[in-house]
Amino acid sequence: MLKLLSLSVLAVVLMGCSTPRPPVVMPEYQQAEYDALSKTGSGGVKGQAFMKTKGGEFKKAGGEKVTLRPKTEYARKLAMLPASLYKRQVVGTVSPKIRDYDRTTVADSDGRFEFTEVPDGTYYVTTNVSWSVFYPGAFTPIESKQGGILTTEVIVADGKVSNVMLTR
Repeated sequence: MLKLLSLSVLAVVLMGCSTPRPPVVMPEYQQAEYDALSKTGSGGVKGQAFMKTKGGEFKKAGGEKVTLRPKTEYARKLAMLPASLYKRQVVGTVSPKIRDYDRTTVADSDGRFEFTEVPDGTYYVTTNVSWSVFYPGAFTPIESKQGGILTTEVIVADGKVSNVMLTR
């Protein structure tokens, strides 16, 4: 009888663990937030993006797109989304209007990048550093993608160049 009761309690506990998580609702785009942003400036952002492998080798963001995005409430909520998406349904889409305010460039072979004529304000700098590792398989090597997206905040002041390093 005690065994049956223990199994019943365990089943109820496990059922509670399988409750679906609530969906992630995309934030609402606020045009007024973006209308207040300046489009020109005299500041700049310079930086480098790389990761270090477990073996101590440096992998750089050479050839990758680097994005400089104004930090707005909408952009802040989007930046927090990846951590909350695990096994959850997404409701809504990202407004394509946000890209009108993005600045992009491509990192050189050393993972270095630069943005000029940037208005003062706070921004997110984002890029990707990824590489493949191959493991022996039964018949063919197995490929494992490693690395990922790097994002950091940077503050730009008119007439000054801010230096950033994207790494982890």
